[in-house]
Amino acid sequence: MAIKKSDVTPASNRSVKTQWKIIDSFLELAQDIPIENLTVSQLCTKAKVHRSTFYAYFRELYDVRDRCEDKIFDIMVNALEPIFIQV
Repeated sequence: MAIKKSDVTPASNRSVKTQWKIIDSFLELAQDIPIENLTVSQLCTKAKVHRSTFYAYFRELYDVRDRCEDKIFDIMVNALEPIFIQV
């Protein structure tokens, strides 16, 4: 689900920034630590958020990974869609 610019209020903007901070930190840590060995505490420390903040947006670390995969898939579909429409 895409977020429209008109939907972003100061509070929701902060929410989006916090989620991206968590995702960005996850991607950085995942380069060095397998997800099986990564902890929510490590991620929260890296992202500089409290564990309760993490759990407000994600169920577990695999949820963060899934959100990353979904976003990558959406980007790829949007990039390739014009090519398939022309065919």
